[in-house]
Amino acid sequence: MPVEILAHLIHNHATSAVRRFAPATELKKVIDCYCWYTARSVHKVWAALDGTPGIVLVLSDTGFRLIADKNKRIEQGFLCRGVLENVYLELTGDRIELLVIKFHADAADYLPELSDSATISRLPVQYGALLDQLKKGRSINDRIAILNSFYSNHCPALITGNAVLKIAVDMVKECNGLISVKDLCQRLKVNYKWLERNFRWYMNVSPKAYIDNFRFIGAWAIMQKQDRSLTHIALEAGYYDQAHFIKAFKKYTGSIPSARK
Repeated sequence: MPVEILAHLIHNHATSAVRRFAPATELKKVIDCYCWYTARSVHKVWAALDGTPGIVLVLSDTGFRLIADKNKRIEQGFLCRGVLENVYLELTGDRIELLVIKFHADAADYLPELSDSATISRLPVQYGALLDQLKKGRSINDRIAILNSFYSNHCPALITGNAVLKIAVDMVKECNGLISVKDLCQRLKVNYKWLERNFRWYMNVSPKAYIDNFRFIGAWAIMQKQDRSLTHIALEAGYYDQAHFIKAFKKYTGSIPSARK
């Protein structure tokens, strides 16, 4: 999904392109939020994921391509989880409107389609009908009601989920990714094998890769909000030095950051 969405959700990075709404109360154990993303005259956007499952639906008439991921053309949307590296959305029209449904880490316990092993996968069949309904909605409130109805009918009420995994994810968020896997295991009182197995099953990513990715998204958000040197940004985000940060930047975006004073 466009990195602006994650920066807004995780670091409250202000942007007019993203609007966030809460799901119905009974769905909050499964769904984190609904996000609308609108962009005009932007043809290439860096795509990132934060590990937790999500579904991206295309509400506009034109879709986009996922560049560096076998140049997949996306018309209706996709299911995602895990981490992306050097992937961009190439928009195919002058305006794009996306709806992103952000789930909690353990959402696959409630919605089996979220346990797909791929980082990016096709939408399940039932989402075609949901997308048609959403496009007919006249307002944001109409569309939120459609989403709440759909997920209320699809999420079993008696499943408890994976509370320890959700706590682990919250810990990483609270630390802005400045925590080691060893420290995470100690705080949770679980062994590494348990953490590795659950992160990979629910989010298709290792604990270390999740932490590293989360830290980099934080660094990217700092770059957008503050006019600081790369060295200051690197140290604030928990990198050893500027070179370490530039290496991570190239890994996730495929380029190096512009020179900054």
